[in-house]
Amino acid sequence: MYSYSRGDMMPPVTRGEFHVLLAIVAFLNLFDLLSTLQWCKIAGVSIEMNPLMLALLTVHPVVGVAYKAFAVALFIALMLISARHNYLLASRGTLFTACLYTALFFWHLAGPFL
Repeated sequence: MYSYSRGDMMPPVTRGEFHVLLAIVAFLNLFDLLSTLQWCKIAGVSIEMNPLMLALLTVHPVVGVAYKAFAVALFIALMLISARHNYLLASRGTLFTACLYTALFFWHLAGPFL
């Protein structure tokens, strides 16, 4: 499927795994959004640690939701387009983003116990 010349680096994931990672990023982004909205409902908007989301949620929660949906859709579209031109970079960026959102997932789960 892939041919690599000497010195080329193998991508961290296959094309199938790349699409699975994009789905994971979308799911974890949705989880982040829902848990953020839940925490803001319980403790108030000031609990949000992301300054941009704090500003958007202060305006109205719908603005924050719209921004988050747009941002994840844009990320996925850009990674799919980028993968055509530089698969190594797109797969690494997606893997890195999936790792960040996985860490954030556990942060949200541990939140009540911290």
